[in-house]
Amino acid sequence: MTNLYVDCDDTLLLYCYGMCKHGGVHPYGDAAGEPWVPNEPLINGIRAFKRAHPESIVTIWSGGGDWYAESLARKVGLDDVADRYLGK
Repeated sequence: MTNLYVDCDDTLLLYCYGMCKHGGVHPYGDAAGEPWVPNEPLINGIRAFKRAHPESIVTIWSGGGDWYAESLARKVGLDDVADRYLGK
């Protein structure tokens, strides 16, 4: 079985584009209110992966916790694809 693990901040969500108050990326940017956009090419790739490997397990993970990972997956519309959420 092939599985896929996807990190959240600065992977699934892309932050700032020069607008961060602190001058760089933020590890829990959504929780800090940093501006972000969904990483559409990655999201499309995750969906294509799941279609090609329906038996696979897609895991969304974050150091911010499993609740944070699940929240961000919902915000970018991957809650129907993700099989589990991991975090601290």
